[in-house]
Amino acid sequence: MPTPAPSSSSTPTPEDPSTTTPNTSNNNTKGPVTTHSEHGRKTPSVNIEFLASLNRHSKSVNAVRFSPCGEYLASGGDDGFIFIWRLNEALPPSADTLDKETWSLTYTLRGQPLDVYDLCWSHDSHMLASASTDNSAAVWEIKKTSGARQVMADHSHYVQGIAWDPLGVYLATLSSDRSCRIYSEKKRNKRGPKSSSSSSSSATSMHFHYSIVKRNYGKGADKEPDAPHEDKDKDRDKEKEKDKEETAQSTGHKYFLDENINTFFRRLCWTPEGSMMIVPAGVFKSSPASPAVNCTYIFSRPSSTPPQPPVPLAHLPSAKPVIAARCNPHLFTLRPGVASPPFIHLPYRIVFAVATMDSVVVYDTQHAHPLAVVSDIHYAALTDLAWSADGHTLAVSSKDGYCTVISFEEGELGEHLPEAEASQIVRTARSAMRDATEGDYKEVDADGSTPAEPKTKSKGKEKAKVNPEKTDKGKGKEKAPPDQAPPAK
Repeated sequence: MPTPAPSSSSTPTPEDPSTTTPNTSNNNTKGPVTTHSEHGRKTPSVNIEFLASLNRHSKSVNAVRFSPCGEYLASGGDDGFIFIWRLNEALPPSADTLDKETWSLTYTLRGQPLDVYDLCWSHDSHMLASASTDNSAAVWEIKKTSGARQVMADHSHYVQGIAWDPLGVYLATLSSDRSCRIYSEKKRNKRGPKSSSSSSSSATSMHFHYSIVKRNYGKGADKEPDAPHEDKDKDRDKEKEKDKEETAQSTGHKYFLDENINTFFRRLCWTPEGSMMIVPAGVFKSSPASPAVNCTYIFSRPSSTPPQPPVPLAHLPSAKPVIAARCNPHLFTLRPGVASPPFIHLPYRIVFAVATMDSVVVYDTQHAHPLAVVSDIHYAALTDLAWSADGHTLAVSSKDGYCTVISFEEGELGEHLPEAEASQIVRTARSAMRDATEGDYKEVDADGSTPAEPKTKSKGKEKAKVNPEKTDKGKGKEKAPPDQAPPAK
């Protein structure tokens, strides 16, 4: 897998007027909006059809994610429940509804007592990870619903974003405690012969690997990842005082914004082939005296052989805080005739979108400027992004209850890398990662020392909370069957 490296190009700015299409539509209209890099082109049509309404959550739904295999749909909300749905082709839709197909509730997951803010699937669709306002992230095996397989309670504030490495090695979390924590899949040491019936997931667990917290001033250097904090209940006022002291000493600044930004979400993502991580809610200062700038950070993939922490490759400035980043599912060929070197050196292009509180900006890794900017499309703050499977459509959701669909013409974003070539890139990278973690895994800091590993709640000690009647007290016993989940509103 090629290793991306930053070039000498200037940092891209979303305010480039040559690539921005202003929104001239009536403010009272909330229909699909499309931007183009060339003006005057015909807007492609988007056909949106209502299929079904999935009613089971008793409070707001914060995240909805299709599994990579396409069989399952996961939803998580403020009621603390995670529901796994599956299309039931054998059951016709009810005549009392407008549904055109039936989605049945297949699994109910309950292990985090507070709001579920974000969800992500493993690359093989066997496991699901969730982020919650109880300051924890949980990993679930969807077919074993007696409780979370593992809970990582290492953050000191809400966990607002979570993303699984497409190569199946790392799990990244982003919190309003101003840190991004990366966990790695670690094989458990088992004595005796391996059983052919045991699944690969049962022989692994997630262990703390790196924490991205602070950036140093000077020469663009960034602080190496910090060792994990054992004290999860540390006083927030002391932490803020420490930040003030560090600022006064001009040692650097935190990579990410604090909990005072007006958003519930910090949805990060990995690139399709796993070479980079795109992290929102960033803040950048070039010196102690310079103003803080909202931004999105692009980090390189961490490595264990040899030990290499994630390195910041670029920051993408924005006028307002960034709440989400999403990569187009396809890799693209490099555009010919580009005189300057690629913004990030790769033999192909990655197209991705970032959402701020009120705008969407589309970038690629070849150019040092946005491909498109869409703004002023909703009355309230944006909440999430999602690309269609063909990579031609980008959906945007908002707190105002509406969704915007941005459509790109065939070839407008570029030419897709041939499927065989793109698949080979992922297979090669996955094979390299598997070889690197074949033996006993050992976490190391950038200086080569072994950090103390934060304690995680094991499955044996965790009490699964599945009974809706006891959720107010945070108590529960075994998992309730689907028919005991909260009734439809």
